[in-house]
Amino acid sequence: MQFCDFCNLRFRVLNLLPMNPGQQSVPAMVMALAIGMAWASNARCEVKVDRLFPPTISVGASTVVTAEGKFDTWPAEVWCDRADVKVTADKDSGKWTVTTAPDAAAGIAWLRFYDDGSASSLLPLIVDSVAVVAEAEPNNAPENATRVDLPAACYGKLEKAGEVDCFIFSATAGQTIVASVMANRLLNSPMDAVLQLVDRRGNVLAQNDDARGIDPQIVFPVAKDDDYVLRLFAFPLVPNSTIGFAGGADFVYRIAVNAGPTLDYSLPLVEPVGGLADDFQPSLFGWNLPETAGPKMVPSTDVSPTLVLATEATGWSARPVVADLMNPEIVDLTRSGSAGQTDEAIQLQRLPALVSGQIERAGQVIKLRASVPPGKKHRATIYSQSNNLKLDSVITVIDTESGQQLARNDDAASTLRDAKVDFTANVKTELAMVEIQVSDLVGGFGISQGFTMAVHQVEPSITITVDAGEYKVAAGESLEIAVKIARADGFDQPLAIQAVDLPSGVTATDVVSEPKGDSAKEVKLKLEAAKAETVAMRHSTIRIVALSVPPVDAEKDSAKTELAAASFQAKPGFKSSRLWLTVTDAKAAK
Repeated sequence: MQFCDFCNLRFRVLNLLPMNPGQQSVPAMVMALAIGMAWASNARCEVKVDRLFPPTISVGASTVVTAEGKFDTWPAEVWCDRADVKVTADKDSGKWTVTTAPDAAAGIAWLRFYDDGSASSLLPLIVDSVAVVAEAEPNNAPENATRVDLPAACYGKLEKAGEVDCFIFSATAGQTIVASVMANRLLNSPMDAVLQLVDRRGNVLAQNDDARGIDPQIVFPVAKDDDYVLRLFAFPLVPNSTIGFAGGADFVYRIAVNAGPTLDYSLPLVEPVGGLADDFQPSLFGWNLPETAGPKMVPSTDVSPTLVLATEATGWSARPVVADLMNPEIVDLTRSGSAGQTDEAIQLQRLPALVSGQIERAGQVIKLRASVPPGKKHRATIYSQSNNLKLDSVITVIDTESGQQLARNDDAASTLRDAKVDFTANVKTELAMVEIQVSDLVGGFGISQGFTMAVHQVEPSITITVDAGEYKVAAGESLEIAVKIARADGFDQPLAIQAVDLPSGVTATDVVSEPKGDSAKEVKLKLEAAKAETVAMRHSTIRIVALSVPPVDAEKDSAKTELAAASFQAKPGFKSSRLWLTVTDAKAAK
């Protein structure tokens, strides 16, 4: 309903009301209430997109993708973090044609939809280098499974309770089938999926529940030429009283299935601030990888970290940045070929260090030795389960001279099963030798027990975060953004929290976060938009940064140093420090 249409209708309705308010007719009162509710609803209407379907598209193809949600006006507009992915609005509301360049890299495209008055959150769209195949209902049993040719990216929805989806393909003896589900990890589907590989008669040949986070993965060596069926069903992410398989409109999935070269992950799993050297070659791990397969790097975007692909193979691996690690020694234990065969300690040449490896045999303990200055706190942090691998890590640190255990940990937090320890050598010599041991708590081993460990001297640091990736302010009004400040390891300096890259007409005054008190952990940054009937720039990206505060006796023009930028995490491992700001004109805000 347009504003002028509403006014005319409101005028006609009000003319139906008696002059004496106490004698209003019931129909007129109901009509007035309904119109009032419609007006309130219209005034609050904003772009809201819950998910994209299909959740995956093919390289070099054009695909109609539905942004499932609500659009107040159509056509809307869209922002994408990748130049090789073009998105245009179709005639029907919520429908978009997404076209990828023939040379586009596999990975993820992040989309944000917006109109004159609002913007959606960031949503991921998977870009696959293979054919994309939709489920075809009914496909709840092997006999009516959707036929696919490998390699393929199968997708669909478990739309109702009790639903099962099946895909059938042919495989030959000697092949290794790799089938990986993406549902909860990136697509945020509230499902705890179970994946089975069965024969035509429904006999279960392989089954998996939680291989990559809570998403399943099956690796199956084929013994004979035959047809094989992937069968997918799910339980609710949050257990409830329902007994049976769960489903819903948000139970969206994608299954990557291949009998050829498949990349699972690369080492290191993370990278330091400033990235790795341009000529650095990560190690690739997966199945059916030929010796000629080499790494291909996809540069980071506003949202995605660096992605690692393998030539001649499907799959990709994200490599987030470790914020408190700079210029480390890079150690890859898998390259020596002996890390899994020896119990001897390996000497680190210097700290900080970024060490990667795998627990390759049952009961293996990887031992690393490093020289550290006594009295200085050091930290060792494992990255494995946070990167959707399976190592249930344990870190033990021992003083080699005294044999004293300095630290031990197997869970950094109740919700984080990667290990992290702080340790300090207290000997009186100039340098102390410590041994850092890495093992699996439950004796697991194999390709899924890959890890990267960061080891460095602890320094005071801060991080700042915000609760949303998009904000809105009307001309002539103000907006408060809560900025959370995490002071770590004794950081006790005042900070100036500042908004930068603001559009014309929007201003913000710096807010000081003191080392103690309420402002030490959170401040409210106030943005003010100049009063105007129309706005020249409705949408922009801004940054919120933490700056050092020069001492009182410092020179007047002393520069402030940027210490951190506020970020919002779209999904684990994917975050952006560029926050979306929508400025609406005063007339539209009324």
